[in-house]
Amino acid sequence: MPTSKKRKKSGSRSRKRQTRRPSSAAARSGGQPKAEAKASKGQTGGRSSRWSMAQRRAKAAGTKSDRRGMGQFFKDVRMEMRKVTWPSRKDLFQSTLVVLVAVAIAGAYTGALDFIFSQIVDRLVDVLAAP
Repeated sequence: MPTSKKRKKSGSRSRKRQTRRPSSAAARSGGQPKAEAKASKGQTGGRSSRWSMAQRRAKAAGTKSDRRGMGQFFKDVRMEMRKVTWPSRKDLFQSTLVVLVAVAIAGAYTGALDFIFSQIVDRLVDVLAAP
């Protein structure tokens, strides 16, 4: 008896394997091979017309029933924002302090270079302008 159960299971698996899906090109064209699908659409060679490109873009965007409205967009945004790990007040304060210190150092460095180069340019102008 146990052997017959095993045979039934393997038989059902083999039936599933025997069912064959159409290839992606055949599925897109309604079961036609790739070359026939191109010919039926009026596409020949590597280039396609602007109209067929527009059709492909529209197909990629989906039908009106596939598109979602602004309400669904904002619902998705709210769901994603709930997943965000927000920093604690302490982490936020430390990060802000690091940014402010870095900006102060960069500003002081830039200011110092500006002062030095302006002094050099002023002296060169004085030397070149003197008769």
